[in-house]
This record gives sequence, structure tokens and C-alpha cells, in this order.
Amino acid sequence: MHLIILRRCHHIGFDLYLFQEFSQKLQSKQSALTSVTEKMNKLTEGQESPEHKEIGELSNQWLDLCLQAHSLLIEREEDLQRTGDYHDRMNVVEVFLEKLTKEWDNLAR
Repeated sequence: MHLIILRRCHHIGFDLYLFQEFSQKLQSKQSALTSVTEKMNKLTEGQESPEHKEIGELSNQWLDLCLQAHSLLIEREEDLQRTGDYHDRMNVVEVFLEKLTKEWDNLAR
């Protein structure tokens, strides 16, 4: 049982690490998109163009994706915490059961 829990904790931790990297890459791409928007504003001298609308929509969608990724990252962190808490509680129960078994055996003699 412990081995399964430990493997699960490790797996969630590894997934969390990969997801953190993915989230950081998303954020860096958001910065690149912001840079493109700023350059487009300079080129068009601030005048609206169809491209502005498209870039704006893309930027909004990208921002939404970043927010969703952040929410999922928080959920994974909470999963990892709950898994650790479960593991700690299982250890307490196992220690209690071992003591109970020893005491029961001693009383049975």
C-alpha cells in the first residue's frame, strides 16, 4: 500500500513539475504576443486595423488559456498536498494498528 501511495505522490509531483514548465512557456508566449501587439501599434501609428482585432482576440484567447493552466496547476498542487496528507494519516493508522496488535498479542498470552 505504501509503495502505491509513494509512486502516486512521485507521479503527481513529476506531473506538477512538467505542468509548471508548460505554464511558464505559455506565459512567455503571452509576452511575445504582447510584444507583437506593441510593434503593430507602432507600425500602424495607433490606428485600428483588422489585424488589431485578430491579435486582440488571439491575445484574449491566449490569456484565457494561461488562466486555465494556472487553475489546473493550483488543482495539481492541492492534489499533491492531499496525497501527502493521506500518506501521513496512513502511517499513523499503521503505527496504531501495529501497537494494537502487539498489545492484543500480549494480552492473549
